[in-house]
Amino acid sequence: MPEETGGYGIKAVTRLTGLPAHTLRLWEERYRALDVPRSPGGHREYTAANLERLDRLKRLVGQGHRISDLASLPDSALDERLARAATPTPANQSMPRQAAAFGSTLPQAMRKAGLAGHMRVADDDWTRFEKACIANQPDALLLELSELTPATVEQVRALALACPRATCVASFFFSRRADLTALHDAGVQTLQAPATAADLWWLASQSSRPAAPALDPADALPPAGGSAAPAPRRFSPAELGRLAEHSSEVVCECPAHLVQLVQGLNAFETYSASCEHTSPADAALHALLHRETARARAIMETALAQVAEAEGINYG
Repeated sequence: MPEETGGYGIKAVTRLTGLPAHTLRLWEERYRALDVPRSPGGHREYTAANLERLDRLKRLVGQGHRISDLASLPDSALDERLARAATPTPANQSMPRQAAAFGSTLPQAMRKAGLAGHMRVADDDWTRFEKACIANQPDALLLELSELTPATVEQVRALALACPRATCVASFFFSRRADLTALHDAGVQTLQAPATAADLWWLASQSSRPAAPALDPADALPPAGGSAAPAPRRFSPAELGRLAEHSSEVVCECPAHLVQLVQGLNAFETYSASCEHTSPADAALHALLHRETARARAIMETALAQVAEAEGINYG
């Protein structure tokens, strides 16, 4: 029932729609998918129309549509998309065939739920789990996480990138909103713990991930000395140091920020070239990261040189 103020509170909406509170806030605040009235005290008061729109959005997202593509559409357009997808299909057509389960209790919980036959990978050690996933390429990544941190987010994003055909669902107890948003932007579905193995399996079955283009072998870096080697670095470490030092003499802080960007790209370019590879696909992925980082570094070096010239900064 609506609250006495005439609207539904966010706790009631989570129960009625099955959408976590953080997803509701994300759709409203980041994507502007719906306009929720507020009480004089600033509390959300969802209307019946809001609930109907959330139901449309949830069903379409479950069919594989991106919330960013749906957010600005009127309800009539959402209804048209739902109608086009109404052709009957086998009930289990979208179910993941093979899953990878990570966590201290999730693998055992999947066995108890009768899902053992669908587990291709099961581990509670991230290093082993990651290597096994890259080698086996499961259809779904089911992750049991205690908390989301920037480091955890990067691990999950890297794994999702290395397993491009897999849907990824993560449960967690605690998180910062920024980390949660980063996971959502990477296409990772999330559930607030406690969540059952069946919950994660169901969400993975209702989600889909757009097929990623396979890495072309031509995208890999050639052997040392090849004709397609990355552009050489424009600034030496000493020159970057002088640029950063002289940047303090001008009012604009852009030179100093650009120096930090170039230094960071230099570091990651070196790091990505020396990363360990567990398979040919992994090697191609790191080659892609190395090449794109080198290209970004060259672009930012050009920008830095132009800003230094405009500001009259001598770094030679």
